Parts: sequence; structure tokens; C-alpha cells
Amino acid sequence: MTWQSKPLRYGGTCESCSVNIEVRAVAWHSPELQKVRCVTCGPPANETSLESVTEASNLRPNPVGGSAAIREGRLRHDPKWVKGAAGEYITDRALHRVLNEGVEILTDRLVPGTKYNIDHVVIAPSGVWIIDSKNWAGKIEYKAQSLLSMNMRLIVGGKDRTSEVEAMYKQIIPVAQEIVDSSVPLNAAMTFVDGDWSLTSLPRLLANKPYRHLDVWITPLRPLAKMINEPGPLEPAAVQQLASQLNAALKPA
Repeated sequence: MTWQSKPLRYGGTCESCSVNIEVRAVAWHSPELQKVRCVTCGPPANETSLESVTEASNLRPNPVGGSAAIREGRLRHDPKWVKGAAGEYITDRALHRVLNEGVEILTDRLVPGTKYNIDHVVIAPSGVWIIDSKNWAGKIEYKAQSLLSMNMRLIVGGKDRTSEVEAMYKQIIPVAQEIVDSSVPLNAAMTFVDGDWSLTSLPRLLANKPYRHLDVWITPLRPLAKMINEPGPLEPAAVQQLASQLNAALKPA
């Protein structure tokens, strides 16, 4: 079995000495056994430890969600950037709270070769998830352009925001190039903080069936977290390897 040294998102109890391990304290974790051991006890002597390889968050500092946006807002003296930063921060905190143990979260990372950032990259057994967090005001609707058209559009507060969903491919394709292995599921989502969803959307969202435009999910956080937490093809070791690879490739914004 493989043991990894990392901060424990939910804390735990050492399986060796039964000491309580506080939330976010560094300890040893076995994804296969779903057990933890304190730093004093360490991993069992006859089992593998991957402290230097799998502790992805220690390879490069992981910014707090919204850090880049709040800096930009201060430079521009523009409250819209501050509002966006707040949305990214709220999403970041929520992801750390609701996602399963063993899932890795990278925040505020630069798209390779550009000055633009990716709000959140999540690596889970279900795959790699690129998440754009929005804190827009107004009713959120996904509907046909007209009664005679099948051309679906994302409308928020009366404004057509479809182009911003499609622009996510500026993030998706560069990340796919870093992953290389096309068998790794790569998902993209635009999620809304406290979104004012239209009444026609509610039955779908309550059933955890969000909208999808050009393979980009359009969703509140709850259905998104459920999809991320679903079982998938990636074993724990593969999740950690991908997290380490992307952590090194995607620099903090």
C-alpha cells in the first residue's frame, strides 16, 4: 500500500496510536486503505511512502481563490473585479469543504503561455475538472434563441453570455496539452455563486442535471460537486501523479 504525506482536509485519528489529527495538519494518508497515521508514527515500515512525489500542494504555493482578481481590482480601482474575486474565494472554500478526501484542488493558475488565469483545477477519480467561477447578477437562463431556433444561449441578467462559455476552450485545450494522455477524462464547468436561476431551470438542477453547452457544464456548485465526487477511472496514485504534473505546469497567477 502507498502512504502519502500531506495536509489532511478533514483531520482524522491515527490508526497506530489513536491520537487525534487536526484538520489541515500534515500527516500520512493511505488512499487505498482510507486510513491516516500521525507524523510521529509514520507509515508502516513495510509499505511505500511518497512524501516528495505526491504532496502536490507543497511543490508550489497554492493561492487562495480570487487572489489574482483582487490584485487586478486594486490596480484598476474597479469593484467588478472585487466582486469576481469574492465569487472565486467562495467557490474555493466550498470546493475544499464538499469534495471527497483524496481530491486535489489547484487555484488561480495561469493558462500556459498567457497572462490569463484558470479559477480552479480539480483532479479527482472522475477526471480533471476546469472550473470558471462566476458572481454575476441577474436571472440565469439557458434557452433557445427563438421559438423557431434550436440555437441554445446562456442569458444572465438579460445579457447573452454564451461567448464566455465558449471561451473556456482557451483554458481547456492548453490543459489538455499538458495532460497529454487523451484517456484522462477532462471536464469543464462554469459555476455560479448564489445564482438567480430561472424557474424553468429548477427541476433540472434539483435533479442534479445541469445544462451543458459545447461540453461545458453550466451549473450551481451542488450538482457540480456531485459530478466531481462520482467514482471514475483514475486510481488514487494516478490522481496524485496528475496533480503533481499540473501543479508544476500551471504556475500561480
